[in-house]
Amino acid sequence: MTGSTRPVEDESGAVDALVVSALDVTEREVKGRRLHQQQQLVQNILDALPDVFSAFDSDGYLLRWNERFETVTGYTSKAVEDRHVTEFVPEEEVALIADQFETVISERSRVTVESAFETNSGTRIPHEFTGGSLETPDGDIRGLIGIGRDITGRKERERRFEAVFDNTYQFTGLMEPDGTVIEANQTALSFGGPRPGGRRRGEALGRVLVPSRRDGPRNGQHRRRAGTIWEFVP
Repeated sequence: MTGSTRPVEDESGAVDALVVSALDVTEREVKGRRLHQQQQLVQNILDALPDVFSAFDSDGYLLRWNERFETVTGYTSKAVEDRHVTEFVPEEEVALIADQFETVISERSRVTVESAFETNSGTRIPHEFTGGSLETPDGDIRGLIGIGRDITGRKERERRFEAVFDNTYQFTGLMEPDGTVIEANQTALSFGGPRPGGRRRGEALGRVLVPSRRDGPRNGQHRRRAGTIWEFVP
């Protein structure tokens, strides 16, 4: 219950009576508690995510985030309030992130982009960001919601693969079962054509390697599928 009192004075100005009014606010308080509980539940769910969650308004300013956001960026909750989306990425990535943000807002689309968080200490942590439009029940654009996934491990594996792939004197490449080249290292490109220095990457990728006469088309394809050695015409 909530209430108020109002004095009633007589002709001399003395208080003659009190008017008491009361309002039952039980239902309002119950609804308030339920709303608080629901908001807390949503925040608990967001905080349990292994990835970074963030929500920005249509101008790009941070509205909501989870604990992982603070852990990764190194900022406190006070420090991240009202920061712009471009303040969390390296300077050379600002234009890319701003452009992708505008795409989501203007086209109501979903985008995925590789970039990095630049932390409070200046460290860069590679992340894959996926963002989509945040809309009201009436269909109006309110902003963007996004997930950031740490891809440090994946980037390291890619670097190791590239180091092994390119730093070898062996012909190394990736092909479809029909012999279409989808990737080739520099050694393969160097031996892959009549021009001094071999073929350019753009010329080699998409090219179908033809089996030699000794292997023949059918036998060559069987060898490719089996992963065994086969001869081809460059």
